[in-house]
Amino acid sequence: MLKNSRQRNSIKMFLMHRSDHPTANVIYQELRKEYPNISLGTVYRNLSLMCSLGEIRKISCSGESDRFDGIVVPHYHHICTKCGAVHDIPMQVIDSINQLAQNFTDHKITGHQTYFYGICKNCREEHRTNCEEDTPHSVTH
Repeated sequence: MLKNSRQRNSIKMFLMHRSDHPTANVIYQELRKEYPNISLGTVYRNLSLMCSLGEIRKISCSGESDRFDGIVVPHYHHICTKCGAVHDIPMQVIDSINQLAQNFTDHKITGHQTYFYGICKNCREEHRTNCEEDTPHSVTH
């Protein structure tokens, strides 16, 4: 039986109330407010343990720091290719894709994880604002 830990519970509660899928460093910085003596190593060990127990999910973004999700039911994510932000996509999970994939392999398919890539709303708006600032305004005489 695994001993319950206040720090691990705090990490889990922190993730359950966040939708931005924070990195271990963000979690560490936030938990230091409540546990000033907590180490980054402790945060990493607890995150790794909770992932292995299926209590949280790790989202690996190529070239970026791993992010963590407190929602373990299957759902999809959008990863911004500009800023690296990860957002949930509130669409129904397409379970039939598991059976479709099963038709192409002798391996047992038990689930899938899908990421959608593109530019997030904030980056698109920032780009639009910067373009407007760079556009010369017409001058009338």
